[in-house]
Amino acid sequence: MNFEELKSQQEELQKKLAPLNKLKKETSKLKNERDRLNEIVKKTSADVKKLKTERDELNKSVQRMKSERETLNKQREEAKKVQEESPAKVSAPNSYLVLKKKIKNLLWRIETSGVSFKEEKKLRSEVDVLSKEAGTLETQVSAKRILKSSIREASKKHQTVVGLAQKSETTHRKLLKTYAELRKSRSAANTAHGKLIEKREKIQNFEELNKEEVGKLEKITKKIKSEKKKARELASKGGIKAVKKAERVKKEFEAGKRVDLRELQAMVEIKKKRKRK
Repeated sequence: MNFEELKSQQEELQKKLAPLNKLKKETSKLKNERDRLNEIVKKTSADVKKLKTERDELNKSVQRMKSERETLNKQREEAKKVQEESPAKVSAPNSYLVLKKKIKNLLWRIETSGVSFKEEKKLRSEVDVLSKEAGTLETQVSAKRILKSSIREASKKHQTVVGLAQKSETTHRKLLKTYAELRKSRSAANTAHGKLIEKREKIQNFEELNKEEVGKLEKITKKIKSEKKKARELASKGGIKAVKKAERVKKEFEAGKRVDLRELQAMVEIKKKRKRK
């Protein structure tokens, strides 16, 4: 069987097996689409994981800030209770310092002046009264300081809680949107995969029903490749004889005469070779 007959049989079989080629092209296209969708699923899944982690961390921060705010509110209530239960009015810190100075001076007098036992007893009694008063003032001053500080810090914590809660809500909305995108892309990827499996089954069934033709086409295609290789080897020999033969084949072909296609292929290869020189 010459080269021309091989090409003719190849074309005939290719026409018969055209549905198979169409199925293979469609399968390749579906595979690319499925792989593309799987990449989207992979990326979107990573986005979902990232957003979920971000939202959960924000929620933890919100709970922590709320707890700290509650602690400050308790401190504020305790400070208010101290002020309400105190029998004296809240004094300024300098009043407390004045009392402390008086107490210090009295103690110094007791220890260094050599007063009588009766006088020392009187002075120590005075120290006790002043110390009690100083203790009350210290408690009130501390309560006032705690009250002021806790109100200020609780307000800051509240603002932080509001800000974090808003960020958490925004992130949660993004998460829900990304979840929806993930479901959509995953569904599309599964659909594409299902269609791909169907196409592959059709290819398998078609090849089973046309096993003989598929085998013939493979053999003929292999034979044609072998003939083309021989033509290239013939052309590679070059020389005057080969060139003259190629010219003769070319003229016969142009004149409409029947020629061996392998020789025609060799002529083409020789022509390419001569152009490269």
